[in-house]
Amino acid sequence: MSRICEEVQSMVATAPHSLAATTDSTPIYIDGSGFPTLDFVIAHAALVAGKSLTVKVMCSANANGADADEIGSYVKTYDAAVTNGAVTVSVDVQGNRDRYYAVVFQHDNTSAVQCCAVALGKPIYRPPDRVGVILW
Repeated sequence: MSRICEEVQSMVATAPHSLAATTDSTPIYIDGSGFPTLDFVIAHAALVAGKSLTVKVMCSANANGADADEIGSYVKTYDAAVTNGAVTVSVDVQGNRDRYYAVVFQHDNTSAVQCCAVALGKPIYRPPDRVGVILW
């Protein structure tokens, strides 16, 4: 049995930074090939009651995110103030979509909020190639 750190790959999807209100985060596009799903976890610092975090899942044919399309979104509204939180969104990697995925998020808090995001994925098992090996 493998340990979870051997089974799941983690990739930085947005570096930790201070995000001003109603400003989109700057994403890092993740290559989705080799993963059946990608889970994006967005961690954030304090938000006051009634404020929300909006997350958009983006997909692009280019690693730099050029001509990216929004393929889904999620809004988390907090009824009570939180000192920190995490929002998770999942995306199924599909052959009819482009190869690179990212999350773009913003909040409506009155002041800037520290945020970051990671992408988690369990690679699809593929047996090793048998190039040049002939068994008789």
